Amino acid sequence: IAFPPSGTSILSGWADGKIRVFGPQSGNLQYVINDAHRLTGIGNASGGTVQINGVTAVRSSNDCRKLISGGADGKVRVWAVSKG
Repeated sequence: IAFPPSGTSILSGWADGKIRVFGPQSGNLQYVINDAHRLTGIGNASGGTVQINGVTAVRSSNDCRKLISGGADGKVRVWAVSKG
């Protein structure tokens, strides 16, 4: 969970690979970034696959124009945020 400097939203990263952004007063969902960090599987010692899931970190840039996320997939992504 992160709180941008603007105070206009609450950013949250989820194990399902999505980033969800909520209004701080209402709690209403403002928008979702689907498949921000896709679910991936890795092999385990017994030959099966273990899922490594989702968004592990989320942060807003200081000017609130970008959202930065990290995931269990080992990637860092930068998202442009615009009011629509």
